[in-house]
Amino acid sequence: MPSDIHDLVEIDAKDTPLFQHFDNAEAKADKKKREDQTMRNIEKLLGTDGREISDLWHEYEDQATNEARVVKAIDKLEGRLQYIADDTKTFSKNDLKKFPGIRNRTSEICSIDPFLAQIDIQTTGKRTPKKKKRA
Repeated sequence: MPSDIHDLVEIDAKDTPLFQHFDNAEAKADKKKREDQTMRNIEKLLGTDGREISDLWHEYEDQATNEARVVKAIDKLEGRLQYIADDTKTFSKNDLKKFPGIRNRTSEICSIDPFLAQIDIQTTGKRTPKKKKRA
């Protein structure tokens, strides 16, 4: 359930690509502000049910349970799998500099479970990022 709630909030608050908020305090603060506002809107709109949704969302955001941690690890791996499957060539020099940190953070998150850690190991380095092509 936390994965659905996490995605629900991102739909309204607009998901921020990881490259935009990784190592960027201002972008992280903006993302948090938009997501918090979305959650307040959900609570207001749905009353008691909204509060339950909010509790689940905070469980995920705070990484308060094993389920929340597993969902976060899967969310990070899903992004990597999309990247491996896609032939994107639009990374800026600044984005490319963030790859090692993002990879390490994903590995850290996945280390909570042997299966997730194995997927992390198997998918790390499957595709090397390419610089943006100039027209």
